[in-house]
Amino acid sequence: MTGDRIALLDVGHGNGTVLHIGDQVCVIDAGPGTTLLEYIQENSLPSIDLVILSHADQDHIGGLIGLLVAGNIPIKRVLLNTNSEKESKVWAGLVHELSVHWQNKGLQFDVGLTAQDSPITIGSATLEILSPSPGLAAMGAGSLTSEGRRITSNTISVVIRVIYDGQPVTLLTGDMDGIALDELLSRNVPATTSLLVFPHHGGASGPRSAAFATKLLRATKPDAVVFSVGRGRFGNPKKQIVEAVRASNANIRVICTQLNEECASTLPKERPTHLTSLVAHGRERNRCCAGTVVLKLGQGGGLFPRETPHREFIRLRVPSAMCQ
Repeated sequence: MTGDRIALLDVGHGNGTVLHIGDQVCVIDAGPGTTLLEYIQENSLPSIDLVILSHADQDHIGGLIGLLVAGNIPIKRVLLNTNSEKESKVWAGLVHELSVHWQNKGLQFDVGLTAQDSPITIGSATLEILSPSPGLAAMGAGSLTSEGRRITSNTISVVIRVIYDGQPVTLLTGDMDGIALDELLSRNVPATTSLLVFPHHGGASGPRSAAFATKLLRATKPDAVVFSVGRGRFGNPKKQIVEAVRASNANIRVICTQLNEECASTLPKERPTHLTSLVAHGRERNRCCAGTVVLKLGQGGGLFPRETPHREFIRLRVPSAMCQ
């Protein structure tokens, strides 16, 4: 695909998004594994202008290590927030590689990204940083709010709204939780969007997951919701969340990158014909539902895979689809 677009990669369980705006490329979260690297190679991207990591979880950062180690794809700038609570080897390895590239290869490596750093310009698009607020980020993972709620790395996930031609087109929420949502709403921050990438891959965000989904959908009013999921990992998206999403808007399009086991207990034998041609983690074993999702921007734009053939695939091959 060519032209201005946003690619929501099927990375399995995780998030990885690539923005192509003019001749600039921005990566927001890198997913786990090698899917991002494969995407960059198959699209012959010579460099990446900006990488933003929403938070320190492995399923959002792992793919960046592969790019840095490969060393043949220049990355100009990386933005992230620190997380002293995260003690994973992946996080430590990423920080090490970023430090080496900062010292030896001229990488601009900025630590600290909050709503006060908004907006960020990528070509003719604008990235609005909606969360975390400076106060929430300063409290940090492990702290308690004034109401006694525990702040985690999910709470301080960077939440980004993409504006194109003056219109909000995509909201990328990372693993945003109820604390972050309540804090954002308390600041009366506009959060409406055409396409919502649902937080935490549609996983349970506490005992009131359905209420969280309802509150989020009321604030964002999307036409479509994407769940970036990996079949066999945590059973996402959860049924109560999908039901809450569907209840918010009878016409909303619900899109999962891979097939949830509750929707299809066995995988289709036939190769799907509705997917985009782009790399998708679930393609090899027919695990894709929508696979890699692309929002083409500007004149002649639209959401891919197209809705009609995707719905036909679901009707024929997904016997217990939660989205129907």
